[in-house]
Amino acid sequence: MKVRLLAATTHGREKLPNAPTSNSHVCAIELDGTVTCWGDEVEGNLTPPSDLGPVIDLAVASYDSCAVKLDGTPVCWGIETEPRFHPMPQGLKLKALRSKMGTYCGIKLDDTLACWGDEQHSHITFPADMKVYFPSP
Repeated sequence: MKVRLLAATTHGREKLPNAPTSNSHVCAIELDGTVTCWGDEVEGNLTPPSDLGPVIDLAVASYDSCAVKLDGTPVCWGIETEPRFHPMPQGLKLKALRSKMGTYCGIKLDDTLACWGDEQHSHITFPADMKVYFPSP
């Protein structure tokens, strides 16, 4: 397999006692822009939507995965049912996407941030007008 981007996560039950199972999963953007995932299946984290199409970026978190479509629209799949889960903002268009544990942050087209996901550690909070530098490829 030849890929443009690889994103992976590994978690075991000893660190996350309330986790549904231990989880290690990987998703990759193949050369044609399609997403392929493998590893431990937890409520759909390995199955991108059938209409996803080619993507420009990809990130995986503890029990879910997200990608950015060619038009900048983020799409996520997997667990999003935790009571502390902050939903993805509506109408979002992104340049890039990263994740850590159960949280995603993306760089919007105006270079500001949008974050969603697990709020338990307050790492989705940032100044509303915060801008980031993102070099073009």
